[in-house]
Amino acid sequence: MSAPDSRSPLAGHLAPGRHGAAGRSGLTLCEQHADFAEVAARRGRQDALDASLRRSGLGLPGPGRALAAPGLRALWIAPGTVLLIAPPGGLAAVTTAIEAATAAVVDQTGGFVLLGLAGPEAAAILAKGCRIDLHPTAFPTGRVARSIIAQIPAILHRVDDRTGFDLIVPSTLARSFVDFLLEAAEEVGIEVLPPDPSEPTKVMTA
Repeated sequence: MSAPDSRSPLAGHLAPGRHGAAGRSGLTLCEQHADFAEVAARRGRQDALDASLRRSGLGLPGPGRALAAPGLRALWIAPGTVLLIAPPGGLAAVTTAIEAATAAVVDQTGGFVLLGLAGPEAAAILAKGCRIDLHPTAFPTGRVARSIIAQIPAILHRVDDRTGFDLIVPSTLARSFVDFLLEAAEEVGIEVLPPDPSEPTKVMTA
């Protein structure tokens, strides 16, 4: 199995394979290599930013929501502000097309790590360190939230109907966050998958 990319803060730390209890919990964890950009509309220019993002197949998502196009997604993180996520090298054309008069664009690649946590026990594992109600009726597919998980700031995005979450955490705290996830999952067991170097988790929109 391949190891995490040498450029990743998780290189040598998140080892593929079984961790914790043996069995078939169905719980998996995977680093997903991605580029990030924070895009904030300038005063009075939200409609212009929305139009610009629509040309890339997206638009501005509503509060606590996400929108997706092939190989690209936008997560609402504040009024008039989104976090764009794409596979490595996939953001250049989008961010270049956003006029400086419309929005401020800050490259956050290298500042975040993207992890995919999936399986029937995913919400229960996160609940050990998160105060958000992650039941699918309260936090359904497509929802996005910023929260503190195990004392670490994180962005959560539910990417499928019941079991899948993408977790975005600061690179400097990624190892501590992974340690929390592995420890929280120890009693049921978790399979760490090799990192995906090409494309983030399949995105569901709302």
